[in-house]
Amino acid sequence: EVVSGMTMIVKTRGATVEEAVVVEPAAIVGTLDPSATKEGKESPGTRGKLMAVLRQKFIDRTVQQAEVIGLKVPDPDLKWNEERGHYDHGEIDWKEFWNVVEGNGPCNHERMKARIAAHENGRWVREAAVAYASKKARKKQAA
Repeated sequence: EVVSGMTMIVKTRGATVEEAVVVEPAAIVGTLDPSATKEGKESPGTRGKLMAVLRQKFIDRTVQQAEVIGLKVPDPDLKWNEERGHYDHGEIDWKEFWNVVEGNGPCNHERMKARIAAHENGRWVREAAVAYASKKARKKQAA
């Protein structure tokens, strides 16, 4: 499987980074396992274990990155476990995770608004490309 990237959604609405930065919880605990159910159960066996290992590596790296740039990860149970050499974290809220995946997350409206605006702002490029292709096709037919 290929992990296409790690996305952290940061919102600061009038607050300084130190005051009120929120990292969307689902972004740091999500499953990569398409067979994970919406009820919060992961597949048993090797695949489920692989997902748990990948998730732990992701959390370990992400928490360190967040700390470096002054973000606070919103998990009250998150703490470094010296014995294991990994971060311990709270239970994953799979209902929240799937809600975000299905487009009902806290940033979805803003993301969609930006995507629609980008599409509208690029309309002239698409129209110019169609016009150019039509002109080129007419010249080819005339020749």
